[in-house]
Amino acid sequence: MGNGKRTPRKPWVVFGRALAVSLGIYLAGHLLLAALLVRGTVGEGAAFAVTAGLCVISSAVGAFLAAGQAGMGRLPGAMLAAALFACALIAVGALAWQGITWTGHGGILILCALAGGLLAGLLGGRKRGGKRRRR
Repeated sequence: MGNGKRTPRKPWVVFGRALAVSLGIYLAGHLLLAALLVRGTVGEGAAFAVTAGLCVISSAVGAFLAAGQAGMGRLPGAMLAAALFACALIAVGALAWQGITWTGHGGILILCALAGGLLAGLLGGRKRGGKRRRR
């Protein structure tokens, strides 16, 4: 199996996977939210709060995935993954709605995406493994 050393993953693969996971969770959560809105389980007034929470959770999961594998430290890796997710949200918003209200809900969702990355970077903990002591 080798000498125990792993080859580091390429950063674009790590961040691409993190972005795909974040967008997948975000899309699946929106599908669930739409079903709950139609059924009447979630009120229309709470829809944005659920969307903001979903943005934090999906960003945090993707950033947590990338934090340990990027090879640049946990917090910088997590924040870069969250920034990529925020850029994807901006791109979709710009393409679909011809404009983003930065002072309204759009800016709050971007801040929620970055907060998810910060949360993942801070809660990532230290790297596992290391030198083992002989007895």
